[in-house]
Order: sequence, then C-alpha cells, then structure tokens
Amino acid sequence: MQFKEISEYWSSRHPGRQVAGSLTEDSNPLEFFKIVDEYRFDSNHYKYLLDGSFFHHAEFKNKKVLEVGCGLGADLQKFKEAGADCYAIDSSESAGHTLSKRFALINESFKFKAADFRSIPFDNESFDLYYSFGVLHHSPWIKNGIEEAYRVLKSDGEMIIMLYHKGFKYYFKKLFFRGVLQGRFFTKNKQEILNKFTEEFGDSPTTLVYSRREAAALLDNMFDIVETKVFRFDDNINLPLLGKVYPLRSLLPKYLYNRLERNFGWNLMIRAKKKS
Repeated sequence: MQFKEISEYWSSRHPGRQVAGSLTEDSNPLEFFKIVDEYRFDSNHYKYLLDGSFFHHAEFKNKKVLEVGCGLGADLQKFKEAGADCYAIDSSESAGHTLSKRFALINESFKFKAADFRSIPFDNESFDLYYSFGVLHHSPWIKNGIEEAYRVLKSDGEMIIMLYHKGFKYYFKKLFFRGVLQGRFFTKNKQEILNKFTEEFGDSPTTLVYSRREAAALLDNMFDIVETKVFRFDDNINLPLLGKVYPLRSLLPKYLYNRLERNFGWNLMIRAKKKS
C-alpha cells in the first residue's frame, strides 16, 4: 500500500461530510459547519469530547496543540476556542482549505501543513499535545506514527488518540453479521470485511481495530498510559420507515447498557504521557 492511496481516499471523504447533503464549506460555510458539528457532537456520536468525560479542552489553554488528521476541523476549533495555539496536518491539501473556511468564521488563526503522519514537518519537541481522533488506525504504519508523535512532543508532552476497539461493533456487527450471517467469509477475509463496511463511505484502504492490550503495546517504551476509556456501544440498526433505532439501549436498564458500553464500545480513547 502507498501513502497516495490513503491520501486520495480521505481527501474527498471527510467523516461527517455526507450529513450536510449538497451544502459545502464553499457554498454556505456557516450552515455547513453548523450541521456537521451538531452531528459530530450529538449524544449518539462524540458528545463525550465536549462534556468532560475524558478530557477538557481548557486544560490546553496557551499550549501548542497538534492535530494529526484534522478532517473537517471540528475538534481543532474546540481547542482554539479554549485558548490553545493550534497546528494541524492532514494527508491532503483539501483539509487545509476546509480549516481556512472554518476558522475564518471565528476570526482565529491556525497553522496547517499537508503531510504524512510518519514524517511530521515540525521540529523535535515542538508540541504540548499530540491529538489524533480516529486517524492512525487507517494505515498499516501506525507504529511509525506513534514514534513520530514521540519525536514532536515536548519532554512533558501528552498524547490523546482514539482507536477503534474490539468490542460489540467489531465482533457482532462486522465479523458475525457481515462475515457470517451475510456469508462474506466465503469470499473475503476479516480485513477485507472491515475495510469495506466500517467507514460511512465504505471501501477504505485500511481499517485496523485494537484491544486495550494491543493498543498499550503500540505505546510501550515511548509513552506511559494515563487513562483509557471506551465509548459508543453502537448498537444502532436502520429499519424501513423507522430509520435508525437502538434496540439494546431501549431494552436494557441504563446502568447495564452503560457498563456494556464501557467494556465493549467502539471508540477506545487513550491519554498518555511521553516517557523521559
């Protein structure tokens, strides 16, 4: 696999873009970003990034924050609004254009470079925080990405990343439903099924999924893990006429559903400190 293949795929397939329909950051930036942000931070998606369930953006006020894989820029804007000095890289120039439209609306500045996360174009020990949400697991070079995070972080720097987690969505919705019930294991292997059915646009070049132990092994020798949490059980199904429904959430007591989510959810959040 070549970096170009990954870059070309994601340059026109930013997660969340579809929800805005025909609107774009060029045709109506104010309404476009309003729609995509409401969708992103909805309680069924990534509300936990705003409610303090894992971290507070204000912790990084006056700190240098690098987002790796900025996409449509919703997360980077939250860091900027909390007072951080914001930098970003993405695999394609299109993300920089989107950021310029977004940050113009709030009259704030940022620094962006199109780059491969294996070779970040900033100096050693430049940043207080390396932030990457759902990006590193979309390439076969994730270990190289972790090594590069170590390089660009200051001696007391932190990493916050999200990786896909081996839980309900992985075992039941992807491997069992797509692979076994739909019979795709007759023609495809596990990795091919994940690549085809995991992202909203489908057929991603690579999608990797990790257990807590496997994720910890990626960071070993370079980072001390401060905290891990799992979010988003993702038990939703789409039904004719009814649309998206959450059967387990409806049937189970809240405490039991929350417990299942904490153990078998889809989003594995990791916060770690750079080892000295």
